[in-house]
Amino acid sequence: MKKLILSLAIVITSQALFAQVTDIISLNGVVPFEQTQTAFPPSKFTRTIPVPGLIDLAKPRIDQYEAYFSGTQQPRYNWYKFTFKVPKSKQNKTAILTALKSRFNTQVLLNGIDLGTYMQNNTPIDVDLSDYLVYGKENVLLLRLGERAWMPKDAATGFDREKYTDIPGIWDDISISFGGPIRVHRALALPDLASQQATVKIQLENYAKILERNTEYSAIEYTLKAHIREKKSGTIVTDTKTISGKIQCQIEQQELQLIFDFNQDIQPWSPADPFLYEAVVEVSADRRFFDDFGNSESIKPADDQPWIGPSDLETVTFGMRDFKSVEKSFQLNGQEIALFGSTLTLNRFFEDRDRAHLPWDREWVEKMMIEIPSAMGWNFFRVSIGLLPKFWYDLADEHGILIQNEYNMWNLRGRPAQYAVEYSDWIWQDGNHPSVVIWDALNEQKQEYIGRELIPQLRLIDPTRLWDLGFMKAEAGSRLDVFEYHWYPLAHGWWVGDDFIQQTREAFRFGKLNDKVAGLEHMKQANAPVIVNEFAWLWQNRDGLTSGVRTFGNFTEKDRVPHKVDYEYYEPDGSQLYESNRDVYEYYIGKDATADERWAFQAYLQAIETEMIRSTREADGVASFAYLTNNNGHTGDWFIHDIKDLIPSQALLSQYHVTRPFAAFLDIEDARYVKAPTVQKPGSSFNFNIMVVNDTAQVNTGTVHYKLLDPKGNIVSTGQQDVSVQPFWQTLVPVTMTLPEQTGGYLVMTELEDPKSKRMKQVSLRYIQIGDVKQPEYYNYIYQKPEGWPE
Repeated sequence: MKKLILSLAIVITSQALFAQVTDIISLNGVVPFEQTQTAFPPSKFTRTIPVPGLIDLAKPRIDQYEAYFSGTQQPRYNWYKFTFKVPKSKQNKTAILTALKSRFNTQVLLNGIDLGTYMQNNTPIDVDLSDYLVYGKENVLLLRLGERAWMPKDAATGFDREKYTDIPGIWDDISISFGGPIRVHRALALPDLASQQATVKIQLENYAKILERNTEYSAIEYTLKAHIREKKSGTIVTDTKTISGKIQCQIEQQELQLIFDFNQDIQPWSPADPFLYEAVVEVSADRRFFDDFGNSESIKPADDQPWIGPSDLETVTFGMRDFKSVEKSFQLNGQEIALFGSTLTLNRFFEDRDRAHLPWDREWVEKMMIEIPSAMGWNFFRVSIGLLPKFWYDLADEHGILIQNEYNMWNLRGRPAQYAVEYSDWIWQDGNHPSVVIWDALNEQKQEYIGRELIPQLRLIDPTRLWDLGFMKAEAGSRLDVFEYHWYPLAHGWWVGDDFIQQTREAFRFGKLNDKVAGLEHMKQANAPVIVNEFAWLWQNRDGLTSGVRTFGNFTEKDRVPHKVDYEYYEPDGSQLYESNRDVYEYYIGKDATADERWAFQAYLQAIETEMIRSTREADGVASFAYLTNNNGHTGDWFIHDIKDLIPSQALLSQYHVTRPFAAFLDIEDARYVKAPTVQKPGSSFNFNIMVVNDTAQVNTGTVHYKLLDPKGNIVSTGQQDVSVQPFWQTLVPVTMTLPEQTGGYLVMTELEDPKSKRMKQVSLRYIQIGDVKQPEYYNYIYQKPEGWPE
C-alpha cells in the first residue's frame, strides 16, 4: 500500500508541475471587428464580434449583411483584433496560437509582424508567436480572413452546389498555449478492444530557435512519459511508458508510437455506456545536444538554457471500442449493430438567416444533437459536406452517438498536395473521438488520388476506422468498407426531362414492401454493409408552405437565386432550364394545400420510404436527409417555425416509428395520394401482410395490434397477432380483415407492443379506399412526441 501511495503521489506531483508550464489563454469571447475593401488593416475598429462565430454576427451589422446570405456580396477583408498581456515570467516559453477552424485564407499578424497566411478552413491552424510577443505590455493580434472567392486553387474546399453562400468566420475555439520548446503537436489515441490494447501516436515539434554556424547542429534531448487513465475517476489503468530521445532544433518533427496494455478490465465505449479514457502525455526538455561533426574549431556553447525542465503536457480523450465491417454487417465491439438516425449539414445551416449564434450555444446544441435523438431512440448521425466544432464531437463522445464524419468535399476543388496535408491533419485532429466510426472522404464523387492513393496513406495513421469512398467502387480483388447509397425515387433535375419525371411518378406506387421498386435493387449488389443516408426528395421550408428548390424543381421569384451563369437550373443565357412546374407537393396534394396537409403528406411518405428501405433487409444503416440544414434552401430539415425552439415536424416524429429496431410495417399500397388508386370492394375480405423486423442482437417478441379507422377516426375493425423474431431477421404476419359496407377513405394502422420496452408503441400507417368515391375524406393521424422529449 505504501508503494502505491508513493507512486500516485509522484504522478500527481508530476502532473501539477507540468500544468504550471503549459498554460492556455483562451481568445474566445467578444472582440473588435472591422471589414475593409483592401488588404490593409483598418484605421479603427467600429464593430464587435463573438468568437467563435461567423461575420454576420458582428454588431453593428456589416454593411452587406443581406447580401452575405444570398452570396451576392462584394468580397471584403475581415479583421479580428485580440489584445492581451503576457507576464514577463513567460518570456522563455514557447507560445503557440491554435485556431481550430477558421475560414477563409486566414492571415495572422502579431504586433505588426506578418506570421503567414493559412488556406485550411476545416483543420487547425498552428502559429509560433514566441519571437514576436512583448512581455508585460499589451500585444495586438490581428487575424485577417478573406472570402471563398479569393481562395487559392490548391485549397481543399470542395464545392457544395446546393448552397448559396459561404460566410467567413473563426468558427471554432482559438487559444494561445505556453510551454517549453518541445511540444506535443498532435496526439492520437487508437483503441484495439479485441487485443485489449491502445496505441498512442504522438507528433513532437521542437520550436527552439538556436543559431548554429556552418556544420554545427543543435538538438534537444527529451524524456517523454505517457499513461492512460479513466476520464471521470482519474484512475490510472496502465503502466507509464517512457521514451528518451533527441530532436533537432527548427528542422525536425518526430512521430512516436506507444502501445499500452491495461492492468484492469477494460470498459468498452458504446451508445449504451459511453465510457471514456484519457491518454496523458508529458514531455520534458532535458538538455541541449551540440553536434560539431568533428570540427575541432567549434566551441560548444554553455548548457544553461532557461527552458530545461517540463516542456509540455497533452491530454486527449478517447474510448475503447472496435467498429468493423464484417461481410455485409457492421459490428460494434464484436456484436452486430444497425445504425439509425439522420444527417447534420452544419455548413449549410451556416447560411440560414435564423441561425444566429445557435451552433455555438452548448445548451441548444445538446438539446438538438443529444436530447432529441435520445428520445427518438437514435444512435447515429451522418455529418455531411463539412465538419463540426470540436465540442459537438465531444458531446457525441459523452452521450454515445456514432458518427459518419464527412469532409467538406463535393464537386472537387483543390490539389493533391493540399488534400494530403488537410486530410492527414483531419485524422490527427478528430481521430480521438470514439463517436467517429467512419471517415467519409467525399460526397457523391469519384476522385482517383483521394480514393486510390491518399486513403491508403491515411489508413496507416488510423487503421481502426472504416472509410467511405463516395461513389467510388472497390478495386479488383478487394471490397469497400461501406456501401453508401442515395435513393431518390422522386428525384428530378437538369439530368432528366419532363417525360421521365411523369413516368417515374406514375410507376412509384408506394406502400407495398415486396414490390421491386427502381433503385432499391442496387443494394443487393453490395458486398459490404449498406448505409442509406439520403432518400425521399420531400424537402420543404419550415413554414410548411413552400418547397425546397430541389423539391420544387427550379427557382421562383421568392427564392434567393444564385449566380445564373454556371448553375445547373439555368441555360447559359440565364433563362430557366425548365419552365414546367415539377413540384412534388403540387403533383400529389395540389397547389393550394395547407401547411398541415403538406406536413402530413411529408411525414406519411417519408415513413413509407423508410419502411421500404428497411424491408429490403439490405440496409445496415438508415439516416434521413436532413436533420439540420438551412431554411429556404435547396433541401430542408425536420423542424418547423423558429429553429431556436426546435419544434419537430410531423416528418421528424414519424421517424421515431420507422427507425425502431423492432418494428412492424404494413405491406399495403397507398390509396390516398397515389394516382388512380386501387379501390377495395365494400364488405369484402381484405388480405395483406405485416412485415415485422428485428434489427437487434436478441430475439424480440411482441404483439402486433392492427385496426381500421374511418374518416372520423372511429375504429371499425381490429385484431392482434403475437410475434417472435430472431436477431437481425424478419417475419410476415398475414392478416384478413373484413371491410365495412360504408364507402370512403380509411386508415389501416398497426401498433407494435414490446413487453420489454416502456417506450411509445411503434406505429405503421396506410390509407385505403373502399368503394368508388370521388375525393374521399381520410382521418389525419397526428404523430406525438415520444417519451423523454426535452422541454
